[in-house]
Amino acid sequence: MSIDTNEYSESAKRKKIQLVVHHIKELERHPHLALDVDNLETICVDCHNKEHGRDFGKKEKRWDDERW
Repeated sequence: MSIDTNEYSESAKRKKIQLVVHHIKELERHPHLALDVDNLETICVDCHNKEHGRDFGKKEKRWDDERW
């Protein structure tokens, strides 16, 4: 099974979203720049996930069903 690393969320995956708007200065610290064009850039979903430390890769098993 291959995992698509170009994910944003399950709904984005269904919609096949390829690009997203990224806030250069984080909204949490700079809410007044939310719609400032100079604070926005379009980047691919994979790059956006990396910027925010998101990892939608294969998750580690919590237990081993084979033992039971």
